[in-house]
Amino acid sequence: MKLHAHEKWLTHDEVFAEVEERLISYGLAPSLKCCRQLAEVVTLWALDDKRTGLPPQLTKTIYPEIAKRWRCAPAAVERNCRHALDIIASADLTRARCLRELRLPVNSAFPTVARFVGLLAALIPSKKLLL
Repeated sequence: MKLHAHEKWLTHDEVFAEVEERLISYGLAPSLKCCRQLAEVVTLWALDDKRTGLPPQLTKTIYPEIAKRWRCAPAAVERNCRHALDIIASADLTRARCLRELRLPVNSAFPTVARFVGLLAALIPSKKLLL
């Protein structure tokens, strides 16, 4: 992606804060490891300048990178992300709000981790306008 003179890339920390804020609004506690790891997955995908649509094979690309930082297995990161989505999907009000923000029908099945990551990353800006 090319930046115009009046734009700048957001930092990892700025994007992470935006993602984490949304996850908290969906009912995840920021103290939960699953919240922080899911926020990291979405952040890495949102900042990937080659991204298009849904993330391909999170298991082979993003999960290992996060697992190194957390000193755990990629399977643990995957399990934590699924757990975070289970928490969001289990509360009716936050589930409905989340689905509306992701532009999905409220009565639809809750998305998979890969679909959730792709949809949420699409809502997070990776650059901002300089005024």
